[in-house]
Amino acid sequence: MSNPSIRIKKIWEDETLLECCLEFLTTSSKVSLDIYTTKADLEELRQGIIHFSPDIANEFRWTSGANTDDSTHYLSVRFFNHSNRGHVALEIILDNKQEVPESLHSHFYILTELNQLDEFSRKLKQLINEEVSEIDGLLATS
Repeated sequence: MSNPSIRIKKIWEDETLLECCLEFLTTSSKVSLDIYTTKADLEELRQGIIHFSPDIANEFRWTSGANTDDSTHYLSVRFFNHSNRGHVALEIILDNKQEVPESLHSHFYILTELNQLDEFSRKLKQLINEEVSEIDGLLATS
């Protein structure tokens, strides 16, 4: 059985911010990125996933942070149709905005199936509603 391609673990939160560790797993690598975000930002991700429809040839991009020198991180996740068989690809670009030797810049893709998005959005809602502190999902296709 495949391992989940994305894991989000809540590290810390206060009234306005969440600190989360995002892990991305591909067949050849594992990348972790700590980010500061809000429940509203995570809800924007959830809504984008829910409304993503490869049948109408659209794509959805969610970003966190900014690609500027004064940002704490930059993360871009683009969901797009990969095939007419229900395969969805995610293009992930991330930068932890750290100095060398901790600096990490990565650009990679994850391939999953459309039905995995429904399950992941359900789990994301549980994280937002504070029912769980860690979620994973988006099993990779072979």
